[in-house]
Amino acid sequence: MSNYLQRLLLVGIGVPVLVLLILYVPQFNHLPIAILVLLFCAGSGLELLHMIEPGSSLARKTSVLFLCLSPVLATYLYGLLFNQESLISIWLIPSSLFLLAGFSLSAATAAFPISEKNIPGALEKLSYNAFYIMYPGMLGSSIMAMLSIKEHSAQYLLWFMIIVFGNDSLAWLVGITIGKKRNIFMVSPKKSLEGLIAGMSASFIAATLGPILFSAIGPVFWLVSLCIGLFCGMAAIMGDLLESAIKRSCKVKDSGFVIPGRGGLLDSFDSLLFTAPVFLIILLLSGMVS
Repeated sequence: MSNYLQRLLLVGIGVPVLVLLILYVPQFNHLPIAILVLLFCAGSGLELLHMIEPGSSLARKTSVLFLCLSPVLATYLYGLLFNQESLISIWLIPSSLFLLAGFSLSAATAAFPISEKNIPGALEKLSYNAFYIMYPGMLGSSIMAMLSIKEHSAQYLLWFMIIVFGNDSLAWLVGITIGKKRNIFMVSPKKSLEGLIAGMSASFIAATLGPILFSAIGPVFWLVSLCIGLFCGMAAIMGDLLESAIKRSCKVKDSGFVIPGRGGLLDSFDSLLFTAPVFLIILLLSGMVS
């Protein structure tokens, strides 16, 4: 089966399943979606570790899982237990605490090495740890925060989903069918200008249609829709390009081989990670959620 057909089947099956889970299983702040986010963050973290630090020990894998998952899990649990607090508190209080905890633990291992041979690589290890905490840790926590939106969370999640998946899918489809002007991005030479325009157009259309399709959200000021389409579209593309830069730097084609037609978990999760905090911040600044 070709990668194209595998990808189409994945979208045709995976997206409806996600929609059904979001709409019909909202209990415990969308627990099935929270579990999926945790699994994707865990898998993405391990894929990053495999690319950046191949051959890592079990202890190293465990520490990286803690760095990647602690801000994400803490945000979900905090939102579940303190659901009356503001959304920005639910997002930033637990995730920031575990960001500091993760960095402090990383600093402690550098300050008190178990062996003298660990000293020369201390700065490199600190840098890697900071990267794991932020990506997918802190970025993933913004998706968890969206699960705690007090009213109409399902509609906001679906709106977010069509903005990102619309961008990614249309950019890919146009790129492989009519894309001709390539080499516009050094880290991903195969991406085309036509695909870029199609992806951004999809984000703008989804940002505009979201409040119409999901009327419970209510009317949205046109400037807010414009900002969502523009900045979320740019974030989705940036997330994809950052992962391409990481893979080229590590000299690998895909982050993994878990998802047919896509590669690794991070290959499917990169755009979501970068777009989620942008989408959430715009919702908060515009007063659409509180």
